[in-house]
This record gives sequence, C-alpha cells and structure tokens, in this order.
Amino acid sequence: MKNMSEKSESVVLKASSLKEEGNVAFKKGSLKEALDLYVRALEVVDEYGCHDEEETLPDSIRSLLASILSNMSLVSRKLGDTRTAITSARRGASLQPHSLKLAGRLADAYVSIGLDEKAKAILQKSIEAKDISDTDKPVIPELRRRLAILKERETER
Repeated sequence: MKNMSEKSESVVLKASSLKEEGNVAFKKGSLKEALDLYVRALEVVDEYGCHDEEETLPDSIRSLLASILSNMSLVSRKLGDTRTAITSARRGASLQPHSLKLAGRLADAYVSIGLDEKAKAILQKSIEAKDISDTDKPVIPELRRRLAILKERETER
C-alpha cells in the first residue's frame, strides 16, 4: 500500500493533468468537454477520501481542489448551470476562504440568478479583507469594477 505522501503525489499528478486538459478545452471553447475533465479531476481527488474531511487535506491537494472547483464554477455558469456554479464556488471557498477569485466566481453566479445584493456583500467583504495574498491582489481591481457595476445598476432601478 502506498503511504499518504506517495498517494497524495499520485492524486495531485492525475488530477492536475485532467485539470490542465480541461483548461485547454476551455480555451478552445469546448465548455462541456472542459467541465467533464474538471469533474473527472474532482473525482480523482474525492477518491483520495477527502470529501468529508477537507480540513485535514494536505495543502497541495486543498489548493488543487479549490482550483478545480473554481474552474468548475466558471464553466458551469457559462453553461447555464447556476446551481453547480454556486455549489462549486462555495465548496472551493470553504477550502480557501480568503480566495478572491473564488469569491468573484460565487458573486458572478449569484448575479446570474438575480441575487445582486448577495453578490455585492461577497464582493464588498472580499475587497475589504485584511489578509489578501499576493497572488490575489491583482484580482482586487476586477472585484471593485464588478461591485461598481452592481451599485450603478441598483441606482438605475
């Protein structure tokens, strides 16, 4: 039997490969294919036995899982499956609660079903967060832009 680090390395390699294939499909505009590949990557990670105990996952798997879920959220929303978009973004955010990218994905999903107030609250909270990582800092201007659009839309009503 493989030890946990060998097993986690194997999971990361398999799931990362599927995720990258999904990214390629997404860039080509093959959204359904991309979603299928992200789902397969998610299944690889879930087979690792993490779905019920995600807080105990190795950081490499937590990060990969959050990235897969973020991508699934984006593609699901573009395919009109808002429920999966929201569920994926929420699960990803539970793994990386300070991820501005996931917050943006969740806000976008809420906007797509008319829950602008909920989206605004998420965006505002994310922009005001104190512990923003260096990798998330470039996302802030985009979140501010989205929030401004929602506020402008509200004043037009």
